[in-house]
Amino acid sequence: MNVLGEIKKSLWNGRMAHAYILEAPAGETRDRLMTNILQEILCRNPNLEQRPCGLCEACRRVAAGSHEDVIYMKKSKLEEGKTKTNKVTYVMRDTEPFMDRLRLNPYGERNIGVIPDADDLKEDVQNRILKTLEEPYPGTVFFLVAENRNNLLPTIQSRCVLLRETEEPDVAETSALEEIWNQNYFFQYRKMVDKKIKTADDALKFLDVIEREAHKEHRLETVLRIEETRKDILGEFHMGGMNWKYALKRLFLEVRE
Repeated sequence: MNVLGEIKKSLWNGRMAHAYILEAPAGETRDRLMTNILQEILCRNPNLEQRPCGLCEACRRVAAGSHEDVIYMKKSKLEEGKTKTNKVTYVMRDTEPFMDRLRLNPYGERNIGVIPDADDLKEDVQNRILKTLEEPYPGTVFFLVAENRNNLLPTIQSRCVLLRETEEPDVAETSALEEIWNQNYFFQYRKMVDKKIKTADDALKFLDVIEREAHKEHRLETVLRIEETRKDILGEFHMGGMNWKYALKRLFLEVRE
């Protein structure tokens, strides 16, 4: 998925979701991507194709971390938020200044609430945030930035659009993988999976391709099924992971049959 391209498309179509999970490894690359997303949303350049311009006042304020409509949730770093390994997590009192500011009208078009390192949200804190995700403040967009979305409650995940940067396969490879998924009958699909998908990595790349198509067509139930299949292959909930051929065949039967 081209994350910035997806945000741009949503803005152009007037279909911005009220909450997103940005899943990426922590570090400068993720921080820069989050900054670019914020600039894309808030840029004042009248030429939409040139956004984010990086030059307007809004883009400069985002880069400096001082834009008045970007509200970051911050850790209070109190003892109650420290784990046994001395890692600092979010605690309930961290939500109050964050939520209080989001209740106020934005200075511009919308408030954007950003939760960095959302993996560090305790369960009670997530439940507090969940209430706001269920009944979002008008004009507010949330971004939960995490290394692994599965550290977030399923109820949180179900109310957010997942953004994950993945390497784009070339056109020929994409067409070949789409051809597998577009088979009319299971026996045809099964034969092509056995012939053309040789490794678990190939299977994950195949899931990325069909997930992009499902997102484009707004088939959210299919996206959820694809995510479950990816978890099975990666072994999120199964020791050693599920056999990837079995997982792909089950996916077809669940979604296409």
